[in-house]
Amino acid sequence: MIHSSLISVNPLDGAKTYMHLDDVTKQVHFETSMDVQAILEANLIERNETEKHSRWGDGKRVARIPGFILSMLRRTNRGPEDRPIAFFKWLEAHPKFKVRNGDMRGLVTHE
Repeated sequence: MIHSSLISVNPLDGAKTYMHLDDVTKQVHFETSMDVQAILEANLIERNETEKHSRWGDGKRVARIPGFILSMLRRTNRGPEDRPIAFFKWLEAHPKFKVRNGDMRGLVTHE
């Protein structure tokens, strides 16, 4: 039997972390979840208001990503600071987090 317990709620974004304990295998599993619908809706609005061919540049937002997902990307060496090409590939595979249309992989030429 698996027992689940809510162990934390992030007051800033509402992300919830659960601990699952399997009585048989004695394994513990942690799960983080968050309702991201408001983020996805805001991204869609911003994506629709931004021209596809508008210029990229410093200070331009390219994505809005929940903190726990960004943390996971950093833990798996796909964070924007460490491996920007891997990050942009992830972002292209998950376009609902983008706030601008178009292919962003060309923004970074090296890792």
